[in-house]
Amino acid sequence: MISGAGPGQHGVTSNPWQLGNSPIEPTTRDPISRFSTIFAVLREQRPDVTIALFHDWPGLARLIETDLCDVVINPPGDKHTSEAAFATAQAAATYFAAHRPTFTFVHLDHVDHAGHQPGWLSEPDLFAVREADQLVGQIIAAIEASGATEDTLVLLTADHGGLGTKHGGESMIELEIPWIIAGPGVKKDHEITKTVNTYDTAATLAKALGVTPPDEWIAKPVDDAFVE
Repeated sequence: MISGAGPGQHGVTSNPWQLGNSPIEPTTRDPISRFSTIFAVLREQRPDVTIALFHDWPGLARLIETDLCDVVINPPGDKHTSEAAFATAQAAATYFAAHRPTFTFVHLDHVDHAGHQPGWLSEPDLFAVREADQLVGQIIAAIEASGATEDTLVLLTADHGGLGTKHGGESMIELEIPWIIAGPGVKKDHEITKTVNTYDTAATLAKALGVTPPDEWIAKPVDDAFVE
């Protein structure tokens, strides 16, 4: 969702992936073998913007050019828990209210963990989803309080679904994810009927941020979401 491409291009095939150690060579790479994500594209084309990253799964940082971010916060404490998610969202809300960064990426991990433990669509998993909804509400409240509502785009999505206590299979309940976008220039009360691929998220962000996707991306912006 941040690289605008699939495994055949960026080379990331599983959670154990490490930079420079992949069975699939990325089609292009920066000086330290990274495939360019929206973070790098934005920094290169708009060098003076503020980029903020907040995440409660430490492993996420392997996938992102954190050296190009102005702030990277991975709150201390027990990971995969509601407490970690609340700390992450609170840090994001506080920073946004104070600095209004151009691009803010927030990753909450506790819903995934709830799916792996009791199981997807179990009551604990659904409770974690409700908590995530509250945390997104806190971030939106910070956007509103800072007076940035009229020029802030919010995009909410997930990386996968789940079946039983696992994911990664070929069932639609594992493959289908929510993809919700709202803000200036976006259609209201509109259902996108065309197919949206995970990697299209990056191209849509590029469109909103006013930058040009690199040639190695295969993603397309979800134009149907925007007012013509």
